[in-house]
Amino acid sequence: MQEHEQRVVDERNELAEKHRKLGQFLEGDIYADLPYEDRKLLTIQHSIMGAYAETLNARIGRFK
Repeated sequence: MQEHEQRVVDERNELAEKHRKLGQFLEGDIYADLPYEDRKLLTIQHSIMGAYAETLNARIGRFK
């Protein structure tokens, strides 16, 4: 694997961990107590992180 490809894999792995942790947070009591606008923004952030991870996975899938 080339160096720039490894950076993409590393980025995907770091993002996956952050995405997982945010998902756990979204299921917790602290999240439930946040104002609506903050909950909405965090939910949007989680969704975008998922789309970003899917994009990185697609790029990784194209590595030869």
